Amino acid sequence: MAKTVKAWTFTHEGYPKALHQSSIAAPAGPPGPTELHVRINAAALNPVDIQLQNLPVWAYLPTSLVPNEKGVGKDFAGIVEAAGSESGFKPGDEVSMT
Repeated sequence: MAKTVKAWTFTHEGYPKALHQSSIAAPAGPPGPTELHVRINAAALNPVDIQLQNLPVWAYLPTSLVPNEKGVGKDFAGIVEAAGSESGFKPGDEVSMT
């Protein structure tokens, strides 16, 4: 059974109706050489995320090109759980992305 994690995703219904808390598959295996696995402690929904959710084009794009549920929340802070050998980070490091 694959491990899952919670994630904020959106569909093509427009904000705020489009925003959903979902369960998605956790990364399988260790991170790649330049990748990190981060436990998120705080995340933000910024104005660009909201504008993307309100684009009328989503309803017309085939799911073969763009999945029905898309991720949001690229602004976050958390703790590194696993780090690739070339990432420059180690488990326990505090990180943020804005």
